[in-house]
Amino acid sequence: MSMYGEMHPAGCHDPDARAHTSTSDVETPDVELVNLTPHDVVIIGDGCRLVLTPEASPARCVIERTQVDQVMIGEQSISVYQSTVTDPPVLPGRRAGVLLVVSRMVAEAVPEREDLVFPDGLVRADDGSVIGCTALARIR
Repeated sequence: MSMYGEMHPAGCHDPDARAHTSTSDVETPDVELVNLTPHDVVIIGDGCRLVLTPEASPARCVIERTQVDQVMIGEQSISVYQSTVTDPPVLPGRRAGVLLVVSRMVAEAVPEREDLVFPDGLVRADDGSVIGCTALARIR
């Protein structure tokens, strides 16, 4: 399988084609999407599904948790933590024409990286589980 992912249904896109970005006034350049999440990312649109398989080493944030409060709900005590990213995620260097698909947390930890995108417009199954997205987004 190519790093562009698996396309379904057959014939809706050329599986060897690069993904296209789209803006209203600008020509849409070809880009390569690299999935740095630990799971498949499914982009749903135009009657098609683009499945981006994950790379071997996902980008992760190191989080430090500090308890800042304790609240009671009835007789149940619940801890409240402050979470802070202590180490930026390890990411490959920037490459022209490549967008890195990461979690929103990773994108927020490194907002200066314009090559980071995350799933947006989440699509959910009847049970509420996420089954895909309709778009990708950037942090600004």
